[in-house]
Amino acid sequence: MKDVLKIFALGGLGEFGKNFLVVCQGQDAIILDCGAQFSDGRNPGLDIIIPDFTPALDESLIIHGLLLTHTHEDHIGSVPYFLHKRNVPVYGSKFTQALVSHKCREFFHRIKLQYEVIDEHQAFDVGPFHITPVAMAHSIPEAL
Repeated sequence: MKDVLKIFALGGLGEFGKNFLVVCQGQDAIILDCGAQFSDGRNPGLDIIIPDFTPALDESLIIHGLLLTHTHEDHIGSVPYFLHKRNVPVYGSKFTQALVSHKCREFFHRIKLQYEVIDEHQAFDVGPFHITPVAMAHSIPEAL
C-alpha cells in the first residue's frame, strides 16, 4: 500500500499570518510558504511572530523543498528563521527570489540560499512531488 498523503498546517489556519503548510507522503515532504505574523502591540519589543517549526525540524522527515506562493510577509516572513534551522531548496518566482534573497542576507549571513526560479504552468518535480504552478490574481506581482 502506498503511503497516505498528509497535509498539516503549523500556522496560518484560523489566523492572519504564519502560513506554513507541510505536505508529507511517508517521510518525504514539501513545505508551502513560511510566513510571519505581525505583533498586535500587546507585547512591547515583539515585532513578529513565527510558526513553531519543531515538527518540520525532525531529521527523519526528508524535506525536499520550500515552495513560496508570493511575497506577502504572512507567506515569506519566516523564511530566514526556518532556513537558519534547516536549509532546504527554495522555489518561487523571480520576484519572490529577489525579496527572499535580501531577507536572508539581512538576517543570517550564514545561509547559503538554494533558490530555484519557477514559472507559471511549467511543471517540475520536488523529490517525489510533481508540481504545476498556476498564476493567480493577487495584490502583488508573480503570485503562484
